[in-house]
Amino acid sequence: MTRNLLITIFSISTAITSGTANAKGLAAAPSTAPNYGPYMTPILGDLNSDCIVSSSDLRQILRAVGSGTATADLNDDGAVNGVDVDMVVAQLGFTCSDRLMGDINGDGIVSATDIQAALGGVGTSSPTSDVDGDGAVDSTDLQLIQVNLGATAASRILGDADGSGEVSSADLTVALAQQGQQGSADCNGDGLVNETDLNMIEARLGANTTSALPGDLNGDRIVDTADQDLLEATLGASWDRADFDDSGTVGTADLLTLLGVIGDSTAQILLGDVNGDGWVNGADLSATAYLMSGQDPVADIDGNGTVGVSDILEIQQGFFAVYADNLSGDVDGNCSVGEEDVALIEATMGTDWAQGDVTGDGAVTSSDLISTLGNLGSTCQ
Repeated sequence: MTRNLLITIFSISTAITSGTANAKGLAAAPSTAPNYGPYMTPILGDLNSDCIVSSSDLRQILRAVGSGTATADLNDDGAVNGVDVDMVVAQLGFTCSDRLMGDINGDGIVSATDIQAALGGVGTSSPTSDVDGDGAVDSTDLQLIQVNLGATAASRILGDADGSGEVSSADLTVALAQQGQQGSADCNGDGLVNETDLNMIEARLGANTTSALPGDLNGDRIVDTADQDLLEATLGASWDRADFDDSGTVGTADLLTLLGVIGDSTAQILLGDVNGDGWVNGADLSATAYLMSGQDPVADIDGNGTVGVSDILEIQQGFFAVYADNLSGDVDGNCSVGEEDVALIEATMGTDWAQGDVTGDGAVTSSDLISTLGNLGSTCQ
């Protein structure tokens, strides 16, 4: 254990030194305007698509009250009303980077463009570029973007290519437009959007932010007061994402369910999964190293109030783990083995997608399918 601890501390020091050097070596670049692209949708409450929910969005939705403007109808009930206004209020300050760590411009993929955008904010307190949420844009934010390079919206919430927080036919549209290239619809993280990704999105239709982390309404990898505010804003409404008991209406039972899981994070549901992409790897280790001594609630896996060496050791303990390690066959991490898991394995058959490799033999094969079918109906409870 002592030897492993020394190796860990050395690795952390190397990662921080290397990351800082890389950040300083980047040439200064002008800030780039947020660009969701022709298919991307903004984060919940970000009506003007500037990657932050602010008073500008509040003014915009107040003007839209009484209309049927689709972009302002946040809970999709067919009308813009006080519920939608309350949802914007509950999301004030939320940014693209909260949704997908490092996605500064909100295009659904963490790339060099995000580094350029963040460089324009270095030395300021711009919330869109402040990845670690400490109130200042600095080298740590740049390093966190670098750690997450290549991450996509569709891997963060499996299948959610447009970053809306829910997997729908709109995500299929995004994937079709991105076929043959790198993009936000790359569900399995192989660097290319192809038929496999389309099949994975189809397998997940209807899933939302709460599917992988119950209670996480805004998809920021932790269940906290922001999610509570969103649920309270929609009490009495029919917002599917907050209707945990499927009663058709968001009620006190749903609020009690959420309060029961306050503090849960992706890194606790899957030990060490700090960036919420469904498996534990070097990206989680590096992100936690850059957040050392801070108070990031997701990277603080042991819940002692500070990100430290103990959290690094927790990540090491869960290294290369996937949801199926917690419950054999639970590929999508919703705490039950169902038809969606079977469909995901069928969609990724023949690939090396880690989450679908239930048997751990390095590839998704018929063995994984047989194992999953054998556990059909099993739950975490």
